[in-house]
Amino acid sequence: MSTKTSVDPIRLQVSDAGRQVLVDPEDQDRFVMRVEEAVFACRIMNEYKELFGKQVNHLKDVLGNWTREHIGKIDKVFLTLQDARMLFLIVAKGSVFDPDLEKDLTDLDLKIARDPECSQINLDVQTLPLCGPDGFLSFCNPGWMCEYIMPDAERP
Repeated sequence: MSTKTSVDPIRLQVSDAGRQVLVDPEDQDRFVMRVEEAVFACRIMNEYKELFGKQVNHLKDVLGNWTREHIGKIDKVFLTLQDARMLFLIVAKGSVFDPDLEKDLTDLDLKIARDPECSQINLDVQTLPLCGPDGFLSFCNPGWMCEYIMPDAERP
């Protein structure tokens, strides 16, 4: 496998439509496709990335609104990746199970699952009792993690 890096892009030209492209991924599961198929696949992926980005922004708005509505019961909130899915992680203010918070979180999970503006998002939700960083950070992906800032002024 080549480790050469270059700043020049690889050019797939429509005029080369009949030629073959060899794709050599890291897992060495090589495959070949025609140039026009590669161009089509790139277009689809570009559209998907744009759609997914819009859906993630919408999701962050939905989660932020839910968090504001439940601020009195929440100590920390994270959006992270876990097991190839997004995880909305709530750290509760107390160590006692709060059935109302759990019901509201389940309702949120169902709302997002049914939201057409979140159709490309796989999301899990989870609540932890009040804990320190050793507890909640073990659920977070350090490479991709958003923490919702909890304003002290709005807390009871």
